[in-house]
Amino acid sequence: MRYLLDHVKEISQRLYFPHKDISVDERMVASTHKYSGIRQFIKDKPIRFGIKLWVLACSVTGYTWNFFVYLGKKRTNIVDKSKGLAFTVVTTLCEKLYGQGFRLYVDSFYTTLRLAIDLLTNKVYLIGAIRSNSTAMPLVFKQSVDWSKLVSRGDFRWHREGSFVFIQWKDCKTVTLMSPLHKGSDVTSCFRTISNRSAWKRQNVKQPQVIHDYNVNMGGVDLSNQYLNKYSSYIRTQNHWWKVLFFPCFDIMVVNSYIVFQEFIGKYPAQFENTTFVSRFGQLEFRESIASELMNIGRPSVENIVVKHMPSFLSIRKDCVYCNAKVSMDGLPSPSHKVFSVCNTCNVPLCCSATRNCFYNWHTEVNIQTYVSQNGKFKKRKLET
Repeated sequence: MRYLLDHVKEISQRLYFPHKDISVDERMVASTHKYSGIRQFIKDKPIRFGIKLWVLACSVTGYTWNFFVYLGKKRTNIVDKSKGLAFTVVTTLCEKLYGQGFRLYVDSFYTTLRLAIDLLTNKVYLIGAIRSNSTAMPLVFKQSVDWSKLVSRGDFRWHREGSFVFIQWKDCKTVTLMSPLHKGSDVTSCFRTISNRSAWKRQNVKQPQVIHDYNVNMGGVDLSNQYLNKYSSYIRTQNHWWKVLFFPCFDIMVVNSYIVFQEFIGKYPAQFENTTFVSRFGQLEFRESIASELMNIGRPSVENIVVKHMPSFLSIRKDCVYCNAKVSMDGLPSPSHKVFSVCNTCNVPLCCSATRNCFYNWHTEVNIQTYVSQNGKFKKRKLET
């Protein structure tokens, strides 16, 4: 399975370059197999039992650009245990994108100050949510925990430490994010349904720009999962755990190919002006076209094997030409080898028995055939006295 996984990753990275906004998240591949040794349980996921994949996807298209299988706590090679599992996961997935200015969106599981600083030195800008008990939470926010009780919905505050700005926004609950790119004063708006004692009203409230960008771009892996789950080739199996990963690999390749196809249509619309199928060409039609093309290839027909050289039998015995020619070339006396068997194409008497297979030797040794063609079919050589 490792070869197939590496091959899928290599092809995916070779054929597509993601947009500047990318995201990292986990993906669960459903599995009821108990003996693979890598099955995980996550109670809050739609798929609770299965094999976990760490995935890096394009936030705009949902293209799966990089991934690897989580082997469990004991079998995962953590680069630096002091930095934790999340640090190893993100750096492993993003290593080939260093130095190119990507904006990486992650949830609170991955966000640490060490990771953000390490990625910033490699020109990858981490924008992530922060838990209230995280070490990445600024001390200023921790000391004023009653702030959320004193403000109304849509209010926010921000604090800058070094290269990062930390923004806290009051929505249904308090949300905290960090970013090395955004300004604390950048504000947009969003609609929220707010209770006004007598009724619920849809109201326009302030929203920091970093919150808006995070909500738009964090769902790259979720978008990829939607593509994969819509027409999944999952096969339920109890005996072969590797099939749980084998078929999703093909789904990933098909979905990635479909995304590349859609990108091509958007970039070169002039090439599809005279075609009517593009407007209704969804993932289902794309899969059907792939299946149709593969079916048209067909299997190679079994050709009738024309047997040219086969032994046949004479009514009288004749001297074996191979035996006579062999001893004549070596200058040796020849024993009397009379045979009934003859090649039906060469018309040459040849030994064809368990002890002497001159039939095979005649057709594989070109020098014997050349010698006979030049000197004729030699009769047996008499013993010199």
